[in-house]
Amino acid sequence: MKQLGQIHMAYRKPAPRPEVLNMMVDDLAPFGLANILQGFARLRVTYTGQAPISSALLIGACESAVGRLSPDEAWSLALSARDEAATVVWNDEIEQAWWGAAELMRGSRPDLVGGRRAFIDTYTSVCHRKRERGELPIVSASLGTDKRLQVEAVRKAHSRGLDVRP
Repeated sequence: MKQLGQIHMAYRKPAPRPEVLNMMVDDLAPFGLANILQGFARLRVTYTGQAPISSALLIGACESAVGRLSPDEAWSLALSARDEAATVVWNDEIEQAWWGAAELMRGSRPDLVGGRRAFIDTYTSVCHRKRERGELPIVSASLGTDKRLQVEAVRKAHSRGLDVRP
């Protein structure tokens, strides 16, 4: 609650009443304290002060901290999985959506438009279901054949604060 109050003060926003702050804290509870603080740190860097400080804004920052991306960011990341040498650090939601669109992405003439549509539809649905259950994404690495790229990708993910599982 103290951090929430400080964020409001930093951006010259009126502090909500304690019961509203409590509600926001409840909304963030599934992320755990470490992820919430990391999300707040990201918010301080990216927030412009234009939008109200809402639970949705705070949840978005916390989701980013745990590796949940926007559908477009997820699609962009998933496309790199087409390169067998590349190591992709993604989450279970992106991986599930990727395999949902894989059939359209195979062959010498992949259907990028149809694949993107199928990916985003699946990804949005998977994220929605996991949010409703209060589940966070599980970050993992899909290891490519290039050992140097494996180390680089995992190191980069760790520097972003992501807990990469084997």
